[in-house]
Amino acid sequence: MFSIMKTEENDDTIVVYAENLTLGLLNATLEPIDVTQSQNLVWYLDQSGVLKYNDVQLGINEIPDLTRSIKIESEQTSLARLLSLAKNFGAEIEFVTELNREGTLKSLVVNFYKKFDGVNQGVGTNRQDLILEFGKNISEVKRTVDKTELFTMITPKGKDGLTITSLDRTEYDENGNIKFFTKPGQSSIYAPQSAQRYPSKLIRTNADYINHFYTADGTSDINTLYSLSRNDLEKHCLPAITYDIIGFYDLEIGDTVRILDTKFDPPLMISARSADQGISF
Repeated sequence: MFSIMKTEENDDTIVVYAENLTLGLLNATLEPIDVTQSQNLVWYLDQSGVLKYNDVQLGINEIPDLTRSIKIESEQTSLARLLSLAKNFGAEIEFVTELNREGTLKSLVVNFYKKFDGVNQGVGTNRQDLILEFGKNISEVKRTVDKTELFTMITPKGKDGLTITSLDRTEYDENGNIKFFTKPGQSSIYAPQSAQRYPSKLIRTNADYINHFYTADGTSDINTLYSLSRNDLEKHCLPAITYDIIGFYDLEIGDTVRILDTKFDPPLMISARSADQGISF
C-alpha cells in the first residue's frame, strides 16, 4: 500500500514517486511535548497522539520498562516524532502493513525493537543458516580502514549547558578491562584502551586522549545525554573498518548474515547486516 506523493508526465510517460506510509504519517505535524519527569515509550505515544491520529497500532515493544525524559520543543511530522522517540530510547522501528484476504488494507502496525548491538537483533533476522561465500554468491570483497574521524574521549553538553559531571560510570569489556569511564567532577567520557592504542601525541602521556565535543541541544536528561555521547564515542574510538561487497542474495531489511572470503590471509569471516534493499522486476 503506497501513497503517491508526486507525479511527473510528458506526452508518453508518467513517473510516479510513492511512499509506503500514509499521508498523515508523512505530512501531519504534532505539537511539542513538555516533560517534567521520565516516562516510558507508551506514554509518549499516547501523549502526542501519534498512533491514534494516524490509525496506527503498536505491535512489538521490546522496551516497555525503559523510561526517558525527552523534551520536544518544536513541531514534528508524525514520522519524525516516531523516529525521534526510537533514537532517544535506543530502539529501531519497522512498519508492517497487514492486508485482508482480498487485498484491502487491514491495519498498519509499528514495531519497536531494541537497537541492534550484536546481542539484540533489532529489525530483521539473524540468518545463522546462511553463509555468503566468495566465488559463489559474492564476487568481490574490499576492506577499508579509516582513522580520519577517530577520537578517544568525548565531552557532551545538553540543553541549557547540561553536563555529566555528577555521574560516576565505569564500563568493562568481556575480559574485565575498563572500556569507558567518567568520574564525578569530570565532564568527559574516556576510552582508555583506545587512547593507549591510538595516542594523540608522538610522546605518550597519561592524559593522551583525543577529545571530541558533542552537543545535544534537545537533551535535558543527564542519563540520556550520557547514553547518546557514549554511543558516539564507541562508534569513533576505533578505526572505522568498512567492507564493500558485491554479490546478490534475497534478504530482508535488518537481516544479519555471515560472509566468507578465503582470499584474505588469514581468511576473512565477517558479519554483515542488510541496510538497503533494491528490488527490480
